[in-house]
Amino acid sequence: MTLKIVIAVDASPHAQLALKVARAHYPDAHRQLVTVIDERTLPVRDGVMVLLEAMMAEARHRLGEQALTGELCSVMSGGAAETLLKAAEQFGADVLVMGTHGRSGMNRWFGGSVAETVLRHAELPVLVVREADLAEPTQILSKENDWANVTP
Repeated sequence: MTLKIVIAVDASPHAQLALKVARAHYPDAHRQLVTVIDERTLPVRDGVMVLLEAMMAEARHRLGEQALTGELCSVMSGGAAETLLKAAEQFGADVLVMGTHGRSGMNRWFGGSVAETVLRHAELPVLVVREADLAEPTQILSKENDWANVTP
């Protein structure tokens, strides 16, 4: 059985690391890269709020540049956690891979944690990759704790 993996991707370093880890540990999986644009947090450029359609087009372009042959790409709008879980369900994913800032204390309390929300509500295994000083993504999983071979 070939696993189906959904990978949360944005321009952040922790999401880029999660993408590398997913590719390294699930090389034969069917992968869907998902970027979520949260309408509530649209940026302002030159004093004007950027339109959702413009943000989604920009995200599609970035995903297309990052995707490898055979990887599917989706850009969706909505709340990050809810939309990632919806994407995983629609794709029939066996695993959801995502990065996290690894915030704690007041930063997490004020900013919330998408990864924590996903973990609380997910009905599938979630691999959360935390930014670290690693030479290679393969260092994240040890031989004693090799999740690459776990099937849901």
